[in-house]
Amino acid sequence: MQNELAAKQSKLKALQNQDHDLGEESQRLDAWNGLWRMEVTGYGDPIPELQQLRAENAVLQELDPAIVQEVYEESRSRLEAAFSFVRDNAGLIEAADTNLSEWLSKHRLSIEGLDRHLVSSAFKDVAEARRTQAKEEARKRSPFGIQMPDFSFALPTLSTLPDTSIVKQDPKERIREEKRNLAAQIEILQSDVAHLGERLSAFRYPPNMWWGLVILAYLTVGGVIVPLALLPVDVHREELKWTVLALFSSGILALFVYIGTQILDLQKGSRGS
Repeated sequence: MQNELAAKQSKLKALQNQDHDLGEESQRLDAWNGLWRMEVTGYGDPIPELQQLRAENAVLQELDPAIVQEVYEESRSRLEAAFSFVRDNAGLIEAADTNLSEWLSKHRLSIEGLDRHLVSSAFKDVAEARRTQAKEEARKRSPFGIQMPDFSFALPTLSTLPDTSIVKQDPKERIREEKRNLAAQIEILQSDVAHLGERLSAFRYPPNMWWGLVILAYLTVGGVIVPLALLPVDVHREELKWTVLALFSSGILALFVYIGTQILDLQKGSRGS
């Protein structure tokens, strides 16, 4: 029972740790969602400070500050890395560039280790600025400063139709489902641990156990050891026979009296409970 209790307590602790980790994962998701302004920060715009974001978002104020700080630093690092890449290669971006993949392939660039979404957003900001600048220059060169209308249309370039059969599960819902399952397992284990603890606490040494050991020692010495020691002696002597019989009988009688006393004590305890 002690081994079973230790195993259940170990499993219970592991489930509680897993539940704690899911709670932290849920807070990280809330922090990512609360820091959405960093995701939509335009290229060249200043990155908002954490104090400003927390002041504007009540959800961030309720989360663990350490988790929010960790997520903020990670998000800021990703954003700065994406902006730095685009800044270093801004001279290669032209007004006609509209597709990030084609542009990367044309200039043999790699964004491995960078957030593709953030790089693409910054790339589009620069390309859009190039197009706006080109239109402004064209307007200035046109007669009387009249801007010619743009009759070009962007055509969709989907190579394959989107697979609508794949529905991604909401991470928050997944966490809630896992936490519900863990809560049920934790409740069962806590009940088992409490039950085993009660059963173990019910075990106790018999009352007056030392008296029982003394009586058993007396019976062993008087009823076994002494008779064996007297075997080489003349066993026909009357006083030896009665001595051995008295020692053995008194030991047996004391043992039965002790057992009877224990039974009565257990019966009283059973009626009392």
